[in-house]
Amino acid sequence: MKLKSLEVQGLRGIPEPLKIAPECKNVVIFGHNGTGKSAIIDSIDFLLTGKITRLIGEGSANIKKGKHWSHVDKDKGTVKGLFLLEDEEVTLERDTKYSYKLKIEPKELKDKVIEILGLAENGQNLLTRSGILKFITSTAGDRAQEIMSLLHLSKIEKIRRRLQNAKYKAEKANNESQSKNESNKEEIKQLLGLKHFSEEKCLKKCNEIRTQLGKKKIKQLEKKKILKNFDQSLFKGQERVMVDEIKNTIIALKEQLEKADETLDNFRKFLNILKEISKRIKLDHLSAYKNLFDAGFKLVEENECPLCGKEWNEKELKKVLKKRKTQIVDFGEENEEKIRKQANSMRQYLVKIETSLSKIKEVYLQYELSYDEDKLKSLLDSVKKLKIKLEGVMENLGENWQKHEKVFLNLKENWIKDELLKKMEDFLINQAKREEIKYKNWTTIIKLGDRIQKFNESLKEFTEKTYVFEGTELLYEAFNASRNEELEKIYESIKKNFASFYTLIHAEDEEDFEAEFSHDEASLEIGVDFYGRGRHPPHALHSEGHQDSMGICIFLALNKMFTKDKLNIVLLDDVMMSIDKNHRKQLCSLFNSEFPNKQFIITTHSRTWAEQLQSSSVVTRKNMLHFTSWDVETGPVFHVSALLWERIESKLKDDDVPGAAGLLRRDSEFFFQEVCEALKAKIPYKIINDPELGELLDEAYSTFTKTIKKAKAYYNEKNNKEKISKINELESKIKEAYKRTKANQWAVNASVHYNQWAELSPTEFKPIVKAFHDLFESFRCPECHSLIKKTKNSSNKSLSCNGGEINWVYT
Repeated sequence: MKLKSLEVQGLRGIPEPLKIAPECKNVVIFGHNGTGKSAIIDSIDFLLTGKITRLIGEGSANIKKGKHWSHVDKDKGTVKGLFLLEDEEVTLERDTKYSYKLKIEPKELKDKVIEILGLAENGQNLLTRSGILKFITSTAGDRAQEIMSLLHLSKIEKIRRRLQNAKYKAEKANNESQSKNESNKEEIKQLLGLKHFSEEKCLKKCNEIRTQLGKKKIKQLEKKKILKNFDQSLFKGQERVMVDEIKNTIIALKEQLEKADETLDNFRKFLNILKEISKRIKLDHLSAYKNLFDAGFKLVEENECPLCGKEWNEKELKKVLKKRKTQIVDFGEENEEKIRKQANSMRQYLVKIETSLSKIKEVYLQYELSYDEDKLKSLLDSVKKLKIKLEGVMENLGENWQKHEKVFLNLKENWIKDELLKKMEDFLINQAKREEIKYKNWTTIIKLGDRIQKFNESLKEFTEKTYVFEGTELLYEAFNASRNEELEKIYESIKKNFASFYTLIHAEDEEDFEAEFSHDEASLEIGVDFYGRGRHPPHALHSEGHQDSMGICIFLALNKMFTKDKLNIVLLDDVMMSIDKNHRKQLCSLFNSEFPNKQFIITTHSRTWAEQLQSSSVVTRKNMLHFTSWDVETGPVFHVSALLWERIESKLKDDDVPGAAGLLRRDSEFFFQEVCEALKAKIPYKIINDPELGELLDEAYSTFTKTIKKAKAYYNEKNNKEKISKINELESKIKEAYKRTKANQWAVNASVHYNQWAELSPTEFKPIVKAFHDLFESFRCPECHSLIKKTKNSSNKSLSCNGGEINWVYT
């Protein structure tokens, strides 16, 4: 689909109706910055996509469609375009008020148009200055996501992510079930005293215990079978505490009691910290003060205290508040960590004491032993109470902490060791040990039944989770492999075109350039060769101009891949700023050779670049639009770029010979530079200043005539009279035109830089203009009007034009 004509009104900087008619050909829009060139790009972008790309995305939060997309003085903007789609004309129209609505005529082409506009939605037909390095400098993840979007692979990517999430969840569930199963194994192993777990060893140990208890052996580790033939009433009620566990509790409690003095010292340090704080503030008011000062700072307005209403200087009041806050709240907060640390240490100690004393009490009750119940209860209650207070220490700062000192003093009393623990130790020796084996076996068999049941359940769960995990992993890997295989083909194609395009532009300095694309599940890394010194990120070592070349080349590679031959319109908005003249010339060759079916719409503020595009046959003169000025009320002023001769004629009509002379000299220098480059002529090198017009003209003429003679000699040998006739005709034409330029030798003296032209009258200057016009035309093909250039292939060297009319071999 190509653009035949465009009508814009009320969009961006175009208030009044504006029309251009590219007629499906390339267009160059040039002019100074601020003349409205980009408004044409915005209009086409809007017509194709319903959005203006430069006004959306990052940094556009305050840009509103209804307010900023249309002209500042208009309610809405309207864009209408006539396109050629497969030899059929189709009209598209859209306005900013209902940007989502697109009028398509004829309606029979709607489906085809919608399919093509889907390609434009991806933005891979529009390159702006701000976006030129988007793909080069973006992160690997963003770059891969961009490709996914261009490929319409968002659904595929969603499936990949879902499969990945399913795999992760299945893996997590599998790991959790495995940990649970391993934990159950460990519990059984510890219960039975096994060094290594196996079901055979567990079964053997289980049968040993059953035999000791007078029961038959079993063949399977199942809870029902483990407890088979046991009188369940034996196991009802409170579970017996085993001797070893009681012994360990006694040992632990003794160790804890040894630390009572140390903990008492810590408690007293804790009291000292609280005492220091209380000198400045009531401890239970610390939080309230903090809130008061925070609110006070917010509520201070003008010169009045927010609490008492008294007049205060605002700065003085804030100063006083800040000082008081430092004295009270900040001081309290500085000591808060010390308080928490001390409280946490004491709390942990008391938890251990409480646990051990409770276990001892439990054993006394279980075996119905006598002990001083009141004393133990009082001790336990005081320990619990202090522990609870310490758990919420910051909420209980106003507590009378001093009274709790007796807790640590009580823990130092001898009755705990000499009475409570000694009696328990004697009991364990004299009575509990006699019953321990029996109770131990009973307890073991009960616990084994429960733990085997848990183990069997967790083993079943683990087996199921493993099956699910392995299945999801297999599915994910198969999906990824298939996806990556297809992506690899796509990346390879993009990489190949990218490297090929870049090498074409930079053949003179990087003819061996290579690129590398490496991708994994959700990222795409790009590495480029740097003069044979390894591959590096594109923006790591290359200059700004080279980076811009890469940005353009990868854009064109992506465009070639994703727009195919359906969306032929390519929008380039002022993207050649840092690419030098020689490389721009190669870019023109790239446009002509690789994208002959694309319609380029190019904006630039460089007239030189615009002229290069015209001289390289990328664009015809009638499609060069010169935007000369812009006004907020009337919009841009532009005209079709006139030929040099028309502009000179206009100057001469106004008797402006100096202006005409300047145009002829500047454009002639540019033209003959192009000719010398096309003919590979040897231009004299100068350290200061470029070659002058006379030098360029003479070298172009000399190289051209010498090459023509070689071509004529070649065709004389071949006796090709038709070719010889055409060569003679061109040779005669160029010699005659060259003589006429030389007839005014005084006017083309290099030492005066053609300044004497400016002293002529319009009548005197016209023959010079005619001579140069004819000389210019002598270097062009009379049919396609492209410059005649030297070309070379594997077998021949020749003079040729872009259209193929001229193709003369020379030796």
